[in-house]
Amino acid sequence: MRVMIATERAIYRAGLRMLLEAEDGVRCIGEAATRDEVVQLVSTDPPDVLLLDPDLPGGGLAALRDIIGSGIDTRTLLLSDEVEQATLLTALRLGLKGTIAHDCPPKLLLKALRTVMKGEFWLGRGEVRDLLQALATIDKSAPTPSEDSLTPRERDIVLVLLKGASNKEIASELGLGEQTVKNYLASIYGKLKVSNRVELVLYARESGLARIA
Repeated sequence: MRVMIATERAIYRAGLRMLLEAEDGVRCIGEAATRDEVVQLVSTDPPDVLLLDPDLPGGGLAALRDIIGSGIDTRTLLLSDEVEQATLLTALRLGLKGTIAHDCPPKLLLKALRTVMKGEFWLGRGEVRDLLQALATIDKSAPTPSEDSLTPRERDIVLVLLKGASNKEIASELGLGEQTVKNYLASIYGKLKVSNRVELVLYARESGLARIA
């Protein structure tokens, strides 16, 4: 089993590599500390399983979106102690195979790796329960979120945000107050049914809005 590790925690990466390589039939083929690094490494030499930190500099979920969008056949487990329900749902839609805590017992990690290798999912019981509850409460009659619902000013803010600008930089470029930008972003999140900047970027890419930037 060829495994790749993507997290900015250097000491954690080193320890995880030692753990994996001490196991028969498992080999760590690479490490990455940023979104760009992991996307490049996976594109060059796809692992069977990618252990991905969602807090990776540049965005762990953004990296997952890049990898899945490239058609690369790699199973991904998020390295996270606690995943917000909205983030988990977004990641699963992108092709995530499961989550595993940073400090899980070695035997549990290896079991998770073997489980996703078989094409199955690995999620903690609590996460599965929350996920099922979230899926059960989705209003099927609700309109699909669309960038058409954004005002011209909100679209301007999204396009500047897609360039990697902070709230302060968005405010400066558009001649707005920083709190005004925050208020606009809250409205945008509500209209597009996303929870944070990462999910907004993912939505923009998937919907085609990012191509306008």
